[in-house]
Amino acid sequence: GVVTELLEPGSPIAQKDWDGFVEVFESMLTQEKMPGRVVASGSLPPNAVADVYAKLTELTHRHGHKIFLDTSGEPLRVALGSGPDFVKPNREEAEALVGENIVDRAGARTAVKRLMQLGAKSAVVSLGHQGLVWQPASEQSVYHVEALDVGVKSSVGSGDATVAAFAYADAAGFGVEQTLRLAAAAGAANCLGDAPGQARESDMRRLETHARVERLD
Repeated sequence: GVVTELLEPGSPIAQKDWDGFVEVFESMLTQEKMPGRVVASGSLPPNAVADVYAKLTELTHRHGHKIFLDTSGEPLRVALGSGPDFVKPNREEAEALVGENIVDRAGARTAVKRLMQLGAKSAVVSLGHQGLVWQPASEQSVYHVEALDVGVKSSVGSGDATVAAFAYADAAGFGVEQTLRLAAAAGAANCLGDAPGQARESDMRRLETHARVERLD
């Protein structure tokens, strides 16, 4: 009944392989004629330079697409200067970036606004069992959605499911409340799956009707 998660560091990647990846990535962006969404997530390999995500953001924008970024530390700080369309640090990651403790929704609201000032076009801070705090755009209000209370098999992958929900909602043109309800439901439904990433749509549809959204300012 206890989850043990083992996180091993990735292997170093040779420069020629980085270059090859970027070449293929840009080729894919060029081939896609309709505006799309790129989701970039995770930590970087040990030898990677900190501006990898910043460069991917710039490439994505150059070809008319949006990028949803879920990373932390120095790669996130550097990438913010390139204006990613969406970022989602968790509480600890946001605290490290803004240099302040986040104990409640008010603290998360301050952190979200700071992320926007640093360059994000839209920012979420995930508070675990305290839910999500989101500012959709610089000229919009900040919102909070409560976490949904479900029996947790494992929360591994719930952050990824949440980011996927935001990207899907953006592509579908959802409004603020519909987006936040789906994001909360996706993260919760992942906890009910038989393995990470195996959230069931039926669970998401059922759970999103129970998600409560509140405007914070």
